[in-house]
Amino acid sequence: MSVSTHGLRVRRGPHAVRAAVELFSSMRFAIALLTIICIASIIGTVLKQHEPIGNYVNQFGPFWAELFMAIRLHAVYSAWWFLLILGFLVVSTSFFTSGAMASSTRCSNGGRLGTDGS
Repeated sequence: MSVSTHGLRVRRGPHAVRAAVELFSSMRFAIALLTIICIASIIGTVLKQHEPIGNYVNQFGPFWAELFMAIRLHAVYSAWWFLLILGFLVVSTSFFTSGAMASSTRCSNGGRLGTDGS
């Protein structure tokens, strides 16, 4: 396993697993997730949350009110897709951090795995 700016590179295992590990450990992926979370948070802050559907119909019209309800923009912070993105961010940050820690440990030990010279 090696670390690059794109993420961990796993040399063994199925291609799908290697690709998933590389994607989740990529800093670019984490930044993309943070961008999506920021946009969703802005929407959740600007749009009043947990209001009755009638308020959304009066303010935005029936089409937009139904769309808000369908994609849960009326409850952004508890929507399944928002929580899923947060979960992906946790996994991505964990992979990225573990890869960076492994790399720095290797560098500080001169390439050895143990600190006692073994």
